[in-house]
Amino acid sequence: MRKENYKQAQLRSQLAFLKSSSAFSDVARLGGGSLFGIDREFVLPHACKEENLFEPIRRDVGDYFHTRRISWHQARAHVLSSQVCCLNFLAPFSFQPRALKTLLRRIIGPIDEMLETERGRFVSFEFTGERDYLHEWKDGVHTRGANCTSVDAMVRFRTVDAGEEAALIEWKYTEHYGRPRPNDPKHAERLRRYEKMTFSPEGPIRADAGIGIRDLFAEPIFQLYRQQMLATQMRSDKELGLDRVRTVLIAPRSNLNLYQVKIPSFKRFGPDLVAVWRALLSDPDGFVFSTTEDLFGDAKDAVSGTPSLKPWYEYMANRYRFH
Repeated sequence: MRKENYKQAQLRSQLAFLKSSSAFSDVARLGGGSLFGIDREFVLPHACKEENLFEPIRRDVGDYFHTRRISWHQARAHVLSSQVCCLNFLAPFSFQPRALKTLLRRIIGPIDEMLETERGRFVSFEFTGERDYLHEWKDGVHTRGANCTSVDAMVRFRTVDAGEEAALIEWKYTEHYGRPRPNDPKHAERLRRYEKMTFSPEGPIRADAGIGIRDLFAEPIFQLYRQQMLATQMRSDKELGLDRVRTVLIAPRSNLNLYQVKIPSFKRFGPDLVAVWRALLSDPDGFVFSTTEDLFGDAKDAVSGTPSLKPWYEYMANRYRFH
């Protein structure tokens, strides 16, 4: 019998949770929502799409996306939505700076205090930066979450030596990627946008790495590359008065397909995605990696000091099984 991969295992677990959990209405439990024109058991009906979020965050997240005109991903109602997974994990900490500090300090390092990212909030979602650093906005206008580089979440904090820092968070769940398309017609526009800000000292990629810029246009490297450029430009511009901007990748340890290196020219840099990406950076410390399982393990300490988060912890443990 063929062993199921991580995505298949998570889908089986999520469907069991959908059918049995009181977190969903009777209508939502039926599934059968449409995605790409096909009704699927693992997609919530359109009228129930909000139920894909942990119940206590539904109103705030809905208002947040609406007032800022943030674009939802097309698979919003899919039980394996990475965007929804990120929101379910981090949105409950948006107004809990002490718990957020406890959650993040192991992967980010010593934190003196969390700082607001927007008025009254300590986590921002689908963050793009305040300026069109990567030449992606059309006529100076952009939509967070669509057609420009957006990070899944952003946090800001003061370090113990009184510096101010931001972390740009990329959140992965069951994603995996195929081999690159060498003749993608989008490459010409990408070259125009990014060529002058890619390699050090202007950009984050080692000038002596011996790779071409087109090698960076294959996923998931392409996402990490654009976000690292965003971090570099934000730091240079002193956005929000920041002294440092790092990128953070959070992904399940068990999603082995995600970490496979499928770009031939990169295999000499390391055995997996994380090792390769660090080896390509002129400042490897500007990139941080944590498994979702480890981060969820750290959540125990965050919850112990904030009893209101206990229902969230139980929900995440039962739905995603990151423990």
